[in-house]
Amino acid sequence: MKTKRIISIVFSTVLLLSVAFSTYGEKKKKPIKLKVAAYNVEFSDKGSAQEIGEKLKPYNFDVVCFSEAPGGNWTKEVGAVMGLNYVV
Repeated sequence: MKTKRIISIVFSTVLLLSVAFSTYGEKKKKPIKLKVAAYNVEFSDKGSAQEIGEKLKPYNFDVVCFSEAPGGNWTKEVGAVMGLNYVV
């Protein structure tokens, strides 16, 4: 039992030191910020692709994920309104 405790303490110490020294001497980097939204189209019959794109555009999302979107060019139309590329 005592051996397990010693191993645990040694492991914790090594882990703590490796985290502490992993950024030693490195310049602090600015974090990457990404604005992401998810929208379920099936449960929102509140507008056309054009109208939904116009409502989402002011938020300046980097990525918008649509679930249960209609077929055709629906995603392409929303992407065009928002100024985003699209992938189906």
